[in-house]
Amino acid sequence: MMSDKYTDKLIGELRKLESQKKLSLLAEYSVDEKIEDEDIYLISDQEGKKSELRVFETDFEKAEDCSSEASLLGFLKTNSVIRVDKWEYAKLSKKRGYLLTVSEAAQRIEAPLSPEEAVKLGTDITSALEECHMTGLLHLCITPSSLRRADDGSYKITDFGTVRIDPRPNDFSAPEYRALKDFDHRSDIYSLSLSIYSLLGGNIEDGEELKPIDGCPQGLIDVLRKACSSDPEERYAFMRPFGIALERCLGGETVDDDDSENDDSDEVYEGNDGEDCFADRADYENSEREKPELDDLFEEEAESVEEDIIDEDEEEDDDEEQSDENDGGDESEDKESSDSPQLWDRVECSRARAAGDIILMIIIALALLAFPAVIKLLSC
Repeated sequence: MMSDKYTDKLIGELRKLESQKKLSLLAEYSVDEKIEDEDIYLISDQEGKKSELRVFETDFEKAEDCSSEASLLGFLKTNSVIRVDKWEYAKLSKKRGYLLTVSEAAQRIEAPLSPEEAVKLGTDITSALEECHMTGLLHLCITPSSLRRADDGSYKITDFGTVRIDPRPNDFSAPEYRALKDFDHRSDIYSLSLSIYSLLGGNIEDGEELKPIDGCPQGLIDVLRKACSSDPEERYAFMRPFGIALERCLGGETVDDDDSENDDSDEVYEGNDGEDCFADRADYENSEREKPELDDLFEEEAESVEEDIIDEDEEEDDDEEQSDENDGGDESEDKESSDSPQLWDRVECSRARAAGDIILMIIIALALLAFPAVIKLLSC
């Protein structure tokens, strides 16, 4: 076991689980420091390579959902999504445990950004999210802290899958997501726009229109204002037109959805490296790429957890009875655990609707492209 440069109560508990052979992931790393107030740590391996450790206290089912979704990111071509390199679930009791994830360490972004950097951030992230949305993956938890800067100056997005563990809205969530209405990929457009505005130095006021920022071109503010309209129908239809509008706004150009659909429309189906990416989840499922066996992804871990549960039933029953007596008055935690499944069911339904909408738009676009050829054929 490597020695830690930083420790706290949580790290101490994880090291204890490691000594009890219930956790092995941390044995490869030294904990260097804690990042902000969250359970996020900077760690390094024996060769000195830096990574980011995140610790979630959750049940195994939510941990499975989170890691399964995160594993899908490995099949995207974009380099602007931070992927989970390693994960492990450490059981505390029948219902609770720690999910540990290790991913690339990237710099947090400090406000205020210059307009030029804000545009670069926006174009990098919209390109990444466009590909994610084409596969049916929504983020739904975009905040300034989920946006990072890599060593080469490019921008990346992290925290995919965390909404599976905690689906509660945050200050940057779209109104329809807060109200648990029909949210879709446009909810990510809203959250990204508000996050960029915040990183420009703007003050976020709930329900208020974005105000001008000193030194920031009005064209950029107008683009962000459209993207975070309270009405999803008034936002950009997809990430791509939002990204194009950001690219052009500093030059004084404006972009409508109709303009962006006619501008290099074939590139909608390309990844950052110019190769074809997936048009939708069906395209992904039908592709020839090797895919993870998601149903079996957690099989070995689940069997291990179940065996431990059987072996420790009596001891944990006593612990849980005592815990119930100590925590009987904690109504807020009970409410959160009971509300989360219902909230996540709505997330799943909205994701399915979003994927269906995207497929329908693609079919309509293909039909419009084929129409002139059909007319020409009939005229002959």
